[in-house]
Amino acid sequence: HVSRWEAMSLSVIEALACGKPCLLTREADPGGLVERHAAGEIVAGNPTSIAKGLQTIAALTEEQRKNWEKGDEAIIAGLNWEVSARQMVAAYHLHIGK
Repeated sequence: HVSRWEAMSLSVIEALACGKPCLLTREADPGGLVERHAAGEIVAGNPTSIAKGLQTIAALTEEQRKNWEKGDEAIIAGLNWEVSARQMVAAYHLHIGK
């Protein structure tokens, strides 16, 4: 998913929840989850970088692929109700000066 603007793609979230590694731009990485959990390949939004990312994915060994299949852990760790609620409370505190 090499979008320049779509920061919370449902297709990326669904793929991660199914344990599928993703190729995406930093802008399309929901909250940096893919990068933090090494659940996919992050590329710049230009043809050369995208091509290199695809080559990297194509060259993965079976063991490396299995290591990448931890996207479901990333979703559970970063996109659950408890985490979302904490982030929302922190945002409110930041804006009211607490």
